[in-house]
Amino acid sequence: MKLTILTLLSALAQAQTITLTGPPSVRIGETVTVDVSSSTPGVAAYQWALSLPVNWTVVSKAGAVSTKQLYCNPAGLLCLLVGAAPPNLDIIPAGKLASITLRVPAGTALGAAAIGLTGTFAASPNATNIPVTGVGMTVTVLNPKYDISGDGVVTSADVSTIAQMVADGGSCSFDGPSVPCKLVDVIYAAMAALGL
Repeated sequence: MKLTILTLLSALAQAQTITLTGPPSVRIGETVTVDVSSSTPGVAAYQWALSLPVNWTVVSKAGAVSTKQLYCNPAGLLCLLVGAAPPNLDIIPAGKLASITLRVPAGTALGAAAIGLTGTFAASPNATNIPVTGVGMTVTVLNPKYDISGDGVVTSADVSTIAQMVADGGSCSFDGPSVPCKLVDVIYAAMAALGL
């Protein structure tokens, strides 16, 4: 019994984290889904805040723990993962806590974009604070898929270039060097140019 308590206290004394993970890159105008995870033992509730690049927005969020409910403010930036009905003292298992989908708007700078995880708190079943640190992530922002000119936006000139690639039977560089362009690429490029 003493060994179990000492092991638990030792684990709690170590640096505990809530971590963001996701794909290494995203294109302007698309969405990226990041996961919030933790391996902190003995936690019954979590709180965190997302720090997003300028003009990025939360599109959707979903809790990943069946015995808990995810509550977020309207912008989706401040979230609580707690028992759906008190007293819900169930321990949250290690692993994914939630998935959050973010939209990368037009005008976003290319290159590295930091997504921060701040305001992190964890509580034990008896409401004791368990210190946790938020670990954010960096994602590389790429040009939109159909931006042939590389100027950061899909325009009618890009659509014309893709249409010519289809007519010539050429390959589309945005799908890889040996993937032929298709008529559907022209349609998607036109929709992107119109903001649809």
